[in-house]
Amino acid sequence: MERRRARRFALRIPIIFEWTDERQMPCGGAGFSRDISISGLFVCIPSAAPPLASQLDLTVLLPSLDPLGPGLRLRANGSVVRVQLTPEGVGVGIASALGDFDDSDHPALSLSENTAAAPCSYTQ
Repeated sequence: MERRRARRFALRIPIIFEWTDERQMPCGGAGFSRDISISGLFVCIPSAAPPLASQLDLTVLLPSLDPLGPGLRLRANGSVVRVQLTPEGVGVGIASALGDFDDSDHPALSLSENTAAAPCSYTQ
């Protein structure tokens, strides 16, 4: 039985996320979405994942529709609802109101151009 509230779309785009660990230290990571909807996304990451129930600050990097124009950097908040192993590393299910974006008018940078906080270790 399908429990999702919104239709998901297979879409591989860069996602950057940040959270605060249990010691109140800033942590961050990046990966690529496997699928996305207005109520959440699943992100595949090659390294440590945020723990379940972590509150995340998300940056979704959308490519430009114009090959010569900049993409968009969309910001939203989310919560980790699932962590699982995938062929690409670790998969993280994130619930988020992706229809409510903040700071959406800034040009996007590529993953390699962004600097995120150091990844924290993952323990399940």
